[in-house]
Amino acid sequence: MFNFNHVLNASTAQRYYIDKATLTNDEGYDETTDGANVFEIDLQPEDPNGNVICGIDLVICNDGAISITKNLDVANCHIPQGNNTFRSETVRAIPEGKTIVMINK
Repeated sequence: MFNFNHVLNASTAQRYYIDKATLTNDEGYDETTDGANVFEIDLQPEDPNGNVICGIDLVICNDGAISITKNLDVANCHIPQGNNTFRSETVRAIPEGKTIVMINK
C-alpha cells in the first residue's frame, strides 16, 4: 500500500511533498509477496525557492525494498531500451514513517 507523503534527499537535505502518485502497473496493484508496484510521482519542494519535480519513478517492492529515480532527475527516467521497453536508473531508499529517504549511493 502506498502511504508516503514526503521524499527527503539525504545528500542535499531537500525535502519534498509528494503532490501526485500514479500507479503505472498495467495489471493494477500487485499484492503478491514477491511483487512490486511502480508509481510515477510529482514532487513539490518544501523550500519556496526549490524546483517542482514531475514524473520520477518510485518502486515499492512488497518485501519492503524501495527505490527511487537517481538524483530525483527526470533524465534518469524512462530510458529507452528497444522493443518498446524502458528502464530507470534508481537508487535505494528507506522508509522513515511517512517519509521516503533517498540515499544516492
